Amino acid sequence: MTDFSTDYAKVRNLLPGETCLINWSEEGGAEIFSDGDYFYLYHVPQYGGESRLVRKCRFVIDEIGIKTLIAEAHSWT
Repeated sequence: MTDFSTDYAKVRNLLPGETCLINWSEEGGAEIFSDGDYFYLYHVPQYGGESRLVRKCRFVIDEIGIKTLIAEAHSWT
């Protein structure tokens, strides 16, 4: 499982069209996709399965918004 600061750096550095995995462990984790305007937060279940969109928020959100997305993903343990 990755820590909060590592995940924050991954999300903050996403370019449009890129995806990163955060809070990843054997139980699954989260995937964040950037389209340049929004961040999309997906829950990825333990055994693969179908990813589920949990939340989307504006790309130009402040640091608090990014931290909120990561905190939500880290709450899924």
